Amino acid sequence: MLDRLLYRGAPERLATRWRVVAGYRVAERYAERAGAPVVVLVHGIGVSSRYLLRIAGRLAASHTVYAPDLPGFGRSDRLRGGPTVARLSRLLEEWLDAVAPARPDVLVGNSFGCQLLVDLAARRPERVTRLVLLGPTVDRHRRTFHQQAAALALDTAREPRGLLPVQAIDYLTHLAKAGPWGFREMLRDAVEERLPRVTAPTLVVRGTRDPIAGAAWCDEIVAALPRGELAEIPGAPHAVNYAAPDAVAALVAAFAARALEPTTLAAAPP
Repeated sequence: MLDRLLYRGAPERLATRWRVVAGYRVAERYAERAGAPVVVLVHGIGVSSRYLLRIAGRLAASHTVYAPDLPGFGRSDRLRGGPTVARLSRLLEEWLDAVAPARPDVLVGNSFGCQLLVDLAARRPERVTRLVLLGPTVDRHRRTFHQQAAALALDTAREPRGLLPVQAIDYLTHLAKAGPWGFREMLRDAVEERLPRVTAPTLVVRGTRDPIAGAAWCDEIVAALPRGELAEIPGAPHAVNYAAPDAVAALVAAFAARALEPTTLAAAPP
């Protein structure tokens, strides 16, 4: 029932299936269209692919879309060991190798999902065509628990009410499957150190009312990326993919289309 409500306004719905990756049974939502650009959506800490359904259903009208629940999250298996950035990034890579052996046209992450994508892009540049980072974490100038907790509290008051039950269900599921350690790892990860090694064209997107991924931090990310650019969505909070799905889906679709332009392909690194 909750999933059906999340598709409100979206022209398509994604099916669900499971596959075994690195010994884990991994749930993935998907919609496949022959010859269409491929978009992969990566969730943030504590949550699952469920809160990505609003943009997934919009993109699925004209794209092949995949949205996994990483091990320890959502409907996937319990995670063995701590949910570190390195471990989750490699599990994401193994899942990609299983579901999309060719490079997806765009990898899209929100919040902590951006940290996983930056790690993947820095380690395996040949595996990444383009990145979209929605509300990327964690601001290196505000990396303490208290600073992030205060920002989260402020953001919660700005998010659409419908997001709260989605987050509550997913957070409780994640804590049962992986414990609280992922939040600690999110704060410890120095994502800024890997940004200069991300050679793929990267679009950073933030809502103008996002207190977690602030304007100065996102400007700093774009400046550190070799091929970065910024887009802002007026009035949107941190979960911009949930609060402004039409605007985000349009940005992702346009960015994916640029991957198919001959001039873009010619300029891309080998």
